[in-house]
Amino acid sequence: MPPEEAKDVEQILTAIQDAARTVSSRVVTFFTVGAYIALTIAGTTDEMLVKGSAVQLPLLNTQIPITGWFGFYTIAPWLTVALHLDRMLQVSVLGSKLNELDRRTQDLDGGLRERIHGRLPTLPYVQFFAADARSRLQNILSGLIVGASMILFPLVLLCWIQVRFLALHDPVMTLSHRLALLVDIVLILLFLWPPLTLRDAQREREVRRTGSRRIPTRSLVLAACAVFLLLSLGARIPDDRRAATVWFRLRNLDLRERILTADKMSPESINALSDGDIGRREQALSGVSRQTFMQGRDLRHANLFHAVLPRLDLRSQREDGKIVGETDLQGADLQWAQMQQVLLDDANLRHANLSGAQLQGASLERTKLDEAILDDAQLQDARLPDAELRRASMRNAKLQAADLHAAILQQADLTGAQLQGANLRGARLQGADLSGALLQGADLSEAQLAGAKLRGASLQGSIIDGAFIGGADFADPCLDFTMLAREKVGRCCEATECRSPDDEE
Repeated sequence: MPPEEAKDVEQILTAIQDAARTVSSRVVTFFTVGAYIALTIAGTTDEMLVKGSAVQLPLLNTQIPITGWFGFYTIAPWLTVALHLDRMLQVSVLGSKLNELDRRTQDLDGGLRERIHGRLPTLPYVQFFAADARSRLQNILSGLIVGASMILFPLVLLCWIQVRFLALHDPVMTLSHRLALLVDIVLILLFLWPPLTLRDAQREREVRRTGSRRIPTRSLVLAACAVFLLLSLGARIPDDRRAATVWFRLRNLDLRERILTADKMSPESINALSDGDIGRREQALSGVSRQTFMQGRDLRHANLFHAVLPRLDLRSQREDGKIVGETDLQGADLQWAQMQQVLLDDANLRHANLSGAQLQGASLERTKLDEAILDDAQLQDARLPDAELRRASMRNAKLQAADLHAAILQQADLTGAQLQGANLRGARLQGADLSGALLQGADLSEAQLAGAKLRGASLQGSIIDGAFIGGADFADPCLDFTMLAREKVGRCCEATECRSPDDEE
């Protein structure tokens, strides 16, 4: 080889070695950051998502919130795309240097070319793009390493970010995650669709010329990108329909038995809320501060079974008297949850399951509870004015002194409900089942009871001024309309003296 040509080849080899070192350092950086992102995703709990907990950034020794516009799940996908772009640029530079070396040495004899290629770095990227592996096995392994690091790892990471955040039901953030994945796929195709080196182009031509069964590299790249794009498009926020599948549960919050208060509550305080008397319960609640981190959130189908969330502010967000952010708990599982003094005004709890939930002193003004299940729920002193409870199941619910003023309870099942002293003024109870309900001292003034069932209901001391009871089922009851008797008859009748409705006296 002439001295000048040998000098040029030497310079190209030096440039390839420099480019290989740069690629190697970028690979280390990318995998270090990617590993940290993966570990953070793996360590993310649904409680952290709803509370917006902070995560520690490596090296910088600082914390950022896990959610929000400047949170981890906002920055991580775009940081992954940026680092991936930088790495592909460096690989492209390496490929151009290898191309230049091939052009310079293509006219040399085989032995000299072999010695020159023997001086190339042993980096898998160099071996794959320069076809410099010493055996077919090495070539396959180098191809797997390149494919996994340049295509699979970043796409898996971006899909994982999107799927893990789905439980928070944030459409804007989900769109951002999907867009980041799409941008990364476009970058991969731009850089890897055309052959990076002459050897790579020769392999593609050889496959087409010989009709070999070997799948072209570009076809594998396209197939991988298509698979991950379909996964991203399929990772959607679930709709209102409930499904009993693992994929459905993964896309909804799982907060079973979680303590959703600012500070961890002691077991004694939790027991006081659950089983203590009024005094102990009030004492436990006095140390719980009102939190708003779940206000106006989409929490459909969330699993809050036996969760502890006293005094939590779950109201829908209002501005100028209009709802601008509805708290959506439609289909949520709130069985046996500790929800004393919780605020649920204007929230959507249609089809929610609140069996056995403790809602003493809760505020549910204008709350939508159509077809919700509130069997055995404890709603003493709760406020439910204008609440919508059509076809709700409230069997044996404890509603003593509850405010159900103007509530819509049409066709609701209130069998055995305890409504002593409750305010049902103007409530719409058409077709409701109040069989065996305890309504002593309840105010049913101007209530609509057309077609309601009141078999065995106890109405001692209740007020029914202006109530409409046309078509109500009073078959074989023992009704003691004490207040009515005082007004119309001037005396009280004892329970043993109660008469049927068709008795004139």
